Amino acid sequence: MFTFDLPVLKLGTLAACLTAAVITDLRSHRIPNRLCAVALAVGLLLQVAATGAGGLWVGLSGVLTGAAILLPFYFRGGMGAGDVKLMGAVGAFLGASGALFAAMVPLVIGGVLGGGLMLWKQICLWGAANEIVGFHNGAAVSAWELKFPYAAAIAIGAVAGSCVDPLRVLVE
Repeated sequence: MFTFDLPVLKLGTLAACLTAAVITDLRSHRIPNRLCAVALAVGLLLQVAATGAGGLWVGLSGVLTGAAILLPFYFRGGMGAGDVKLMGAVGAFLGASGALFAAMVPLVIGGVLGGGLMLWKQICLWGAANEIVGFHNGAAVSAWELKFPYAAAIAIGAVAGSCVDPLRVLVE
């Protein structure tokens, strides 16, 4: 007889959704709405399957928490709407405390990578650095156009959020 472990199913499904999001974000700098919607629905369904009707509230609170944390960055032009929707879908799997932790990890990763990107842009704009690293005409322009596929940072944060119970860590 076939039996399944619900937490393993949740983690595997989340991993599959995040893998698809990272691949599409790397290729096209977009995260499809359909992917986010399916991930959100499956996350909520698995929350209900795990804990009954109360799981719906756990999942919805995670959706709101995850999306609310990244929404200000979207409004300021720092990320796309797909990133916000993906973080909301991750919240459906992890609940509010997991979504909070999972959203903070990408912000730190994004900050570090963004700082490195800004430094790289400054190096490319500095004339002598263009000669040192082998860039010539137009390299500075292409450096300004670099975009960060944030789905990868969200995936890392989701893994961290699913492995660590942030409320338990804070209490202990």
